[in-house]
Amino acid sequence: MRVGRQCRPQRSKLGVIVKRTCASLFVLLITCAGSFAAELTAEPPELTQARRMFEQASNSALLPIQRKYASDLDALQKRLATKGELEAALAVKEERERILETMESTSAHTKLSTGMERRGQPISIMATATCPNGKQTPDGLAFQEGSPLISAKDFKPPVKITYLVKTDSTNIRLGYAAQEIIFNWEHKPNELRIGGGPANGQHRAGKGGVPVNQFVRIEQDVQPDKMTISVDGEERATWSADFSNVKQPIRVFTAKNATVTVKDILVE
Repeated sequence: MRVGRQCRPQRSKLGVIVKRTCASLFVLLITCAGSFAAELTAEPPELTQARRMFEQASNSALLPIQRKYASDLDALQKRLATKGELEAALAVKEERERILETMESTSAHTKLSTGMERRGQPISIMATATCPNGKQTPDGLAFQEGSPLISAKDFKPPVKITYLVKTDSTNIRLGYAAQEIIFNWEHKPNELRIGGGPANGQHRAGKGGVPVNQFVRIEQDVQPDKMTISVDGEERATWSADFSNVKQPIRVFTAKNATVTVKDILVE
């Protein structure tokens, strides 16, 4: 009994010490957390801007390399499939899909770092598009005949596509919702040509000319029952037809030794 009475005050004293220690640690943690938050809040705006510019430049430099790799993989997959090496072609296909996902992540990170990713804004498809022999230039992705630029995904109406594109001479050709929609056709530069698809052959005289060596903004608005083409805000043609079954990638290509440069393709 005497031992028990002696132990109870010791236990009580130990409890007080533990409580005081815990309280002190809690205060210390709160103080440290406040200091850390204050340090984060105190980051100078110039540093934040510099970091964003660095991330944007890094990702922008990486995307053309990734795009070229994806394009090479696409060509390799087709060669292997043609030779009947299906298992090897499947392995290449899986690698290409992996790099396309990586490209999407890189593109998304670029937009986040520059504040471009906002709800309802058009999304660029350039990060994951392929162009076998395209060349990245300061103006954009340049290519000639036989090297179409093709989106990685299929699209269905309703969809609005904006092309920021230029030609050094003739033949800006779009391949969505038609086999080809031609601006600056080599035979009649001012005629807007359309071949294939629901509006096949419904050409528009005097509506197909665009300036040479100057970027234009071509908007293609495809609804289930009609398609409208505009250039720099001016409507060039509207076709009423059944576009509801369209499901295909976006394509841009050219012909007759022309060089076409695409700065961006936006989809909404």
